[in-house]
Amino acid sequence: MRIFKFFSLVLLLSCASFAQVAPEILQFKARIGFSQNDERIIARKFFAGDDKLVIVGRKSVQFWDVPNAKLLQSFAHEIPNPDKGNLSVGISPNGQSAVLYGFGRDKGQEASVWNLQTGKQIAVLKSLVNKSIRRAFWSDNGQTLITLSSLSSFDSKGTEVIFWNTADFKNPKSIVKDNLMWFYLSRDGEKFAVATASKNEGCTQVWNTKTAEIVQNIPVVLEFFNNYVSPDEKFFGASKNGKVSIWEFGGSGLPKYEIASNKENYSVRFAGFSFDGKRLFVAQYKGFDIKAQEIYDAENGKLKAVFPISKH
Repeated sequence: MRIFKFFSLVLLLSCASFAQVAPEILQFKARIGFSQNDERIIARKFFAGDDKLVIVGRKSVQFWDVPNAKLLQSFAHEIPNPDKGNLSVGISPNGQSAVLYGFGRDKGQEASVWNLQTGKQIAVLKSLVNKSIRRAFWSDNGQTLITLSSLSSFDSKGTEVIFWNTADFKNPKSIVKDNLMWFYLSRDGEKFAVATASKNEGCTQVWNTKTAEIVQNIPVVLEFFNNYVSPDEKFFGASKNGKVSIWEFGGSGLPKYEIASNKENYSVRFAGFSFDGKRLFVAQYKGFDIKAQEIYDAENGKLKAVFPISKH
């Protein structure tokens, strides 16, 4: 009873102390955004180390200095109906441009790119095979934009992937893939990895986005839920058939190394890379029960540590 009373007292004092500090932690500083009743935020993007914020509304664009809650710019844009239900706005990493694309059923649906500094249109993006552009993604450096085109929102056959150079959006390269399972665009926008599960082409490939040429071909379908790219983009790995395989990103089609269990009825599954990409984590399973977690050197696949897991 004494222990319970002591614990209750400590908990009460802790709550009281937090209550005194909390107002300072959660103190309202400033409001950022539109003040007009007929405006609403359609898209937003933090950039410049999260110190800047660009907001795209129904009618206008705003640029904010976040730490000082200071409005830097505000002006009307010419983007048509950005709040239409089947449209999406994707803002570039540097906050200077935006791509407008949709999920509608219109055949030949285009996408458009806008300069957020002026509110003017930069380019119109069209499918090269008369399909509808339904998704768009910027590379982290903003130098490459990829668009995915298909006949309908639910069509998995013949997805067109177009690689756009954002310097001028001219003379794009493209590839066509069936049944996309997973894809990844490198941060510099120069490599595009894609896994397909079609009967004729079940594999994972890495493409050069500037030339649309294959630089790596892996005869294994890497599925999105068990596939990882290291933070330094040096390696990527996957769990398949009870083992873990690690490839050099953009290297050979053969694994650099593989990790498997030497215990009967055990399997291993990939759990991810460390933040610096130097270590990788693997889980040992027996059936559906996890038995251990292991840490390996990502460069050579050497075991560094084992942490058994026991049920209580």
